[in-house]
Order: sequence, then C-alpha cells, then structure tokens
Amino acid sequence: MIFVPFQATIQVHTPVHMTGRVFGVINSVMTTATIIGPLFGGWIATVIGVIPTFTITASLLVFVSLIGWMTKRKVERGNTDVSASKQGTHEATTG
Repeated sequence: MIFVPFQATIQVHTPVHMTGRVFGVINSVMTTATIIGPLFGGWIATVIGVIPTFTITASLLVFVSLIGWMTKRKVERGNTDVSASKQGTHEATTG
C-alpha cells in the first residue's frame, strides 16, 4: 500500500532526464534502511527493552505520518496554483 503509490508518484513527477538518478537514490536509501533498520531496532530493544521500543517506534511513526500529511497538503495546495501548459507550446515559442 506504500511502495506502489510512492513509485508511481515519483514516476509522474520526475523529469525524464532525471529518472535514473532519482530512482538510484531512492533504491539506495531503501536498501540501506532495510539493512540498518532491523540492526538498530534489535540493538535498541536489547538496551531499553521491547515494550519501550515498540512505544517509541509507534510514537515516531505517528509523528512522521503527521508531518507527511501536512507536507502533502502543502504540496497539493501549491500544485493548484500552477497552470498547465498545452502540449507542443514549447516548440512554438523557441526560435
């Protein structure tokens, strides 16, 4: 429910000439998080205990979700002010 819409959104909003770079960075970050996340989570659970780890993780998840929701609203509100150009218009204006 997260990866497919995220990837689709990135494909829609990324300029064609930047697609390789953007997806390279995204895949690198996701791979790093996949490796570091369980290691760090296991270490935290060992140090402070399982229940506090779940509580902290849940709190951070809610916090990150709220930030994402507020950012999404701000971005979507900003996109409504941008006018869409007609296809082929850039060819007519270049000399």
